[in-house]
Amino acid sequence: MDYIDIVGRNDSGWVIREPETKYEIDLLDRTFECAIMVLETLQTVGHEKEKDAVRYQLAKSGTSIGANYEEAQGASSRRDFSNKIKIVYREVRESHYWCRILKRMKWGDTKKVGQLSGELEELRKIFGRMLQTLGKAN
Repeated sequence: MDYIDIVGRNDSGWVIREPETKYEIDLLDRTFECAIMVLETLQTVGHEKEKDAVRYQLAKSGTSIGANYEEAQGASSRRDFSNKIKIVYREVRESHYWCRILKRMKWGDTKKVGQLSGELEELRKIFGRMLQTLGKAN
């Protein structure tokens, strides 16, 4: 995926499409489901002091991905949308960092942690490409 087509807006918000396809990416739903995946994964992590610190950080950054993307839907302009997507991108990267710690320390259900890590990596690529596309338009 070299870039993301930002097609425009519809009743639900901004329409994002993979280039040269008719496939629209429902990022509102996908980022919401990612937040649920984060919380479900964190339920499998114990409650020792060190784990609590990582759980708290991942819970904050992982749930704010969808919240910030939801906020981006109300952007007043393409530039405002771009600024909000930058925040989403940073939250995805931070979440992936905390997930990598879970993975390395073998904290929590390894299957769930692996799935979450994969989803965060895909979202990082999607939002990274989106920022590149938005940058080309400015």
